[in-house]
Amino acid sequence: GYNGRPSPVDKYDLYTSGRYPGSAFLTAANGKWYDPEAENWMGFCNGWVNASILEVEPQRDSVVNGILLKVGDKKGLLTACHASDVIQYMNCKNNPAVFHRYLVEYIGEKQQSVGADLDSTEQFWSYPIYAYEMDISSGTESDTVVCTIHYADDFVDYDFVGTVKKERTYTYTLDKDDEGNYIGTGKWLQGMPGDLHPEWVWVPVGIDQSKLFVDFAKVSEMAHSQGGDFQGASLVPGHHVLLVDPGENREFIIRPRPGEKLSCRLALDRQVNYGDGGTCRLLQDNLEIKRFPLGRELSENLDIVGREAGPQSEYRLVVAAPAGNQKTLPVHLLVDVESRYTAWRFGLPSDSYWLGCGVAPAATEAAGRAWLEVVDEQGVPVGCGAVAELGAGQSWLEVIDKASPVDYNFDTSKPAGVKLVTDFPQPGLFLAGSSATLRGNPLPGPVRNPERRLLAIPWLVSASDMLNQGTFYLHNPTAGKVQAEIQYYKKDGTAGNVGHVSLAAGQIGEYKRRDYPGQYGIEGWALVSADGELQGAVESLNRSQAADALPLLGFGGSWMVPHAATSDGWSTVVGICNPLSGVLAVKITAIVDERAVAQPYVWWVPPHAGAELVLEGELFGLSAAELDRAWLRLESSSDFAGYLQFKYLDEARAAIPLQKMDPGEETRILTPMAVAGGWWTGVVLVNVTQQRQTVQVSVLDAAGRRLEARDLQINPQGRVVVSLAALFPGVDPDQVAALELDRASAVRALTLFGGSYGTQYLAAECW
Repeated sequence: GYNGRPSPVDKYDLYTSGRYPGSAFLTAANGKWYDPEAENWMGFCNGWVNASILEVEPQRDSVVNGILLKVGDKKGLLTACHASDVIQYMNCKNNPAVFHRYLVEYIGEKQQSVGADLDSTEQFWSYPIYAYEMDISSGTESDTVVCTIHYADDFVDYDFVGTVKKERTYTYTLDKDDEGNYIGTGKWLQGMPGDLHPEWVWVPVGIDQSKLFVDFAKVSEMAHSQGGDFQGASLVPGHHVLLVDPGENREFIIRPRPGEKLSCRLALDRQVNYGDGGTCRLLQDNLEIKRFPLGRELSENLDIVGREAGPQSEYRLVVAAPAGNQKTLPVHLLVDVESRYTAWRFGLPSDSYWLGCGVAPAATEAAGRAWLEVVDEQGVPVGCGAVAELGAGQSWLEVIDKASPVDYNFDTSKPAGVKLVTDFPQPGLFLAGSSATLRGNPLPGPVRNPERRLLAIPWLVSASDMLNQGTFYLHNPTAGKVQAEIQYYKKDGTAGNVGHVSLAAGQIGEYKRRDYPGQYGIEGWALVSADGELQGAVESLNRSQAADALPLLGFGGSWMVPHAATSDGWSTVVGICNPLSGVLAVKITAIVDERAVAQPYVWWVPPHAGAELVLEGELFGLSAAELDRAWLRLESSSDFAGYLQFKYLDEARAAIPLQKMDPGEETRILTPMAVAGGWWTGVVLVNVTQQRQTVQVSVLDAAGRRLEARDLQINPQGRVVVSLAALFPGVDPDQVAALELDRASAVRALTLFGGSYGTQYLAAECW
């Protein structure tokens, strides 16, 4: 590649799989395409010859999927595609008549260029021949031919466009019969330079895809792509590459939406040496407000704000190429857009995992935008999913099925999280999964205690535990630095070390076992206190690759469990983190068939312990069937953090934070819904009040149209448990995209998702 990697094949992997090195690079490096002991003259000049004959020459740099493709990248990939072409070839080392026939038949008669090895030594030097002149002297037994060929030279810059014309003159004889006809033999007399003359001559016919390590159709898309990827006036977040042609000043108009704030950074592409890198100017309503030189390092933030009311500001970004520049100037523009609502999913899917998100504005909301933004550890955007324009009730799904694109220009950055940004409230769901698991995360913003700024991190894993992994993430969503102290505790409450973390604005910290801040792994949990707003998540992965995730847990003294599944292979676990230096007493009351049982269970949790309780009917003097009909209240005079985890045999598990008893929204909507193709969705509705509640439950299609609605009556302290398929048997499952609850402010809700004709996949969501 230019100044090192990424090579053209790396860029192919980026284009096709979103990361490099990928399968194409590894296949080529481990196969016949790469020989570290090859002679220094060896290469794929035959592929260059064939490509120059059969392909339209790439003329300009372009950007596809955020990947800068130089002319040289395109030509390199086309060369690789044509290196194993089907060809019509013959050896002419000892017989110039073969070479002569190819010139006359293909160039002279068919106006088609030919390829030839113009070196009769062991080395192989191939060139495309496109014209010739001949001076033929007649003899008795043979004719003497002085032939000058015109061919293209490959000793040019990577990005050269056009033809460097070369010529050579050869002298040879062509044998004749008694009637003066050439009989197909002859003799080389001399060549220029020296006595060298052609050894092989051929005509390329076409590509043999079976012999390639890349897909020709994909390469063709890349090679013939045009332009940059700037999206115009409504600038979307992510990584863009602006192309400025030699001698030009490019202007880009930016009109942020009211209430949005754009943070923009620019830098030159690192693959090409530019000398003077040019300048950039930012103008607002034709007044210059910022001017700075362009370099290879990211510039400071350019904050561009959309006004809430009044005339809309228009910003112009003017990029000036350096004086005397002869090449296209690629400028990287990284854009972060802040809107009213943001939710995070930390960590990114690996090769075997996918990450998805579904959202929908409520039927009462105005139209709005939604997108997924991939950010690195410093909070800088490195990629973006599709931007959706949604009307009221319309749902949107976005899936990232590979690892986030590697930013080759800023190779010190590491994709660390995905941010969902909308300008409407975000009922919805993040889902991540693989061929064996499915896990879900709720979408609300930071979970925190505003007074004490305390958060709990469960599921920490000892560094010596080789069968389980526990990773946690801390994120600073503010504009200033946040300092955090982390106190570690073993499960039994024994204090571990104290760690300290300093997070710059927007920064994400990822901490795996063995590199927990201040602690070399620990089987237990941690208490985080911060001097500012903080959010994050924790992920758990066990030996069978069953994965689960939780946001960091906030503290409170009153929680609820809407559902306890204990039969037919199911189990339900409640986890608690006790921040107190004394014993924590948690009273758990089961409400069965709308009545609180007389025997609450008091759970005594040791000081600073992290404990789990498997819910069983015996704890409350109930049978398993009675507990399956129950919901639970957890109460304490002191604050604690907790979570709820559903498990099915050893196949699947799904965890959510314990749910507060606070009133909810009048109308709530959830997407996606899983009701077709072997998937199922179960809904639990709990009336936490002493009054009868009527809730309207509706299913919507992707356009927000109501497919069917049902009114459900829920008695005081009662609940309803039903599958979506049973609740709406007449609705086509393939049409269902969202679930809406109306008149539901006093109702707590839980959704369970399962799949693969059973429970091999499982996710849960409280809303």
